[in-house]
Amino acid sequence: MMLNTILAVITTIAPATLALPSILSANSFKIPTCGAEACLAKTNGTFDACTPNDLACLCRLDQSRLDTYVATVQPCIDGAVGHNTCTDGAIYQYKDVLTTVCADDAFGHKKVSFAPKN
Repeated sequence: MMLNTILAVITTIAPATLALPSILSANSFKIPTCGAEACLAKTNGTFDACTPNDLACLCRLDQSRLDTYVATVQPCIDGAVGHNTCTDGAIYQYKDVLTTVCADDAFGHKKVSFAPKN
């Protein structure tokens, strides 16, 4: 009798527990990308299969590809598109968070360098 109760509890709780991470990720905060997608229009808003808000994907790229990504999207982020979609604070946040994430041990201490605004 006790075994049946335990099995019933496990079969009830297990599916909900397994679904939990996808529920949390679906509701997670999306970092503003401040128009970076506009500079990636030819590739449907992606760069080497990474969307601008998928920082982990971007930071896994080789350093040279990461440098190319930054050079490609910076004109849109710092230009009219970026300023029409984000505040100066949000633009700073995107650049800062990308820089911080890529500098982490998990991504090989990659350096993100945005050129100074003119």
